[in-house]
Amino acid sequence: MLTALGRLFFSPFWRLLLHLDFHLEVLIKRCSALLLIWCWVCGFEAVHVFSQQPQAATNFLVSEYVNEHLPTWLNIGGELRTRLESVSGGEFRHDNDDLYVLTRVRLNLGVKPTDWLKFQFQGQDAQVFGKDTNPDGPPFEDIFDLRMAYVELGDSEKKPIGLRVGRQELVFGEQRLSGHVSWLNTARSFDAVRATLGRRYRDNG
Repeated sequence: MLTALGRLFFSPFWRLLLHLDFHLEVLIKRCSALLLIWCWVCGFEAVHVFSQQPQAATNFLVSEYVNEHLPTWLNIGGELRTRLESVSGGEFRHDNDDLYVLTRVRLNLGVKPTDWLKFQFQGQDAQVFGKDTNPDGPPFEDIFDLRMAYVELGDSEKKPIGLRVGRQELVFGEQRLSGHVSWLNTARSFDAVRATLGRRYRDNG
């Protein structure tokens, strides 16, 4: 039993180490860049210099602090996601196991000069480390790409009339018909034109 447990635990670990066939220098540079982006985007508990009220500084986001000092029509943000995946008996084949690390970095830029006009951009870099297949492709890896770039007239989310043109996310039927499928490392976006025409309901009660 101990031998079986040892194989279950150590085999994927050593397999991951053996499959890291990229150069150590490249790995260090890439991890350093991801760490810098993570420090810039993700939440940190703010030090007292950013706020005179320590209670309000909890869950402080560096991007929020930066946006406070930018013009109101400009907004920046980002996201870093890391996930470890293990596959055992893939394609119902014996000894077809794999263990790899997925990373995804997104950088967002929003420009809204007026209430009825908005420009939205998102760059995405999706990487996979240690996977058996080579070369790696979607849905695991997509080296830095422009995932979203659209212009919107009106507001498709909050107003009855809106027009969005460009590369964007489309979600219909709770992603049963169409969706971004954000669980995937690369996720999806669409080059499309979307027009929204609705009616605002009044509460007469």
